[in-house]
Amino acid sequence: MLLGAGVGAAWPFVAASHPIHKHLTNADTLARADASLAAADWKPQFLSSQQSETLLALSEAIVPGSAKGNVHRFIDLLLTVDTPENQRSFVHSLNAMDQEAASRWGKAFPLLGAEHQKLLLTDASTKDSLRQEGKEDSSGKQQPLNLRDHFENLKGWISGAYYSSEAGMTELGWTGDRAFETFPGCTHPDNHS
Repeated sequence: MLLGAGVGAAWPFVAASHPIHKHLTNADTLARADASLAAADWKPQFLSSQQSETLLALSEAIVPGSAKGNVHRFIDLLLTVDTPENQRSFVHSLNAMDQEAASRWGKAFPLLGAEHQKLLLTDASTKDSLRQEGKEDSSGKQQPLNLRDHFENLKGWISGAYYSSEAGMTELGWTGDRAFETFPGCTHPDNHS
């Protein structure tokens, strides 16, 4: 199962400005997700099948074990109720990772071997200048968006979803018999935002 007791668990790992943050604070959304994500006949509701496969591969590469938490399914569900802007941004980030994989090795991200996936994610997480693209800000001016921005967007969604799952909560020490008012050792007033 995915969430239930994990409401808000990922807050210290996700900036309050990230789109997934508002979903993690909504108990109704999380309760509905719990019931539908483990279904054997599950199909993506927002993403295409190919995008869902890319998300599954990226999730597992960024946060090993995230497949157990049905992270790709949870994110797909959250995207069905998110804003069109956040939906476009997420899909754009997924596509950017697939395009980078294709430009380097002629294959979409899920088809890469673990070594190439790791190399692409390492570059995406450490290099600001990879593949500049245009993005309009609120004033209509073009702003650069690079692979690192796409990686950070996806990482926020993936880590937030995983650490709100039973698997992620268990990794953090949750046993189901208690809830943490605060995370031991994490007393930063800004919650790492």
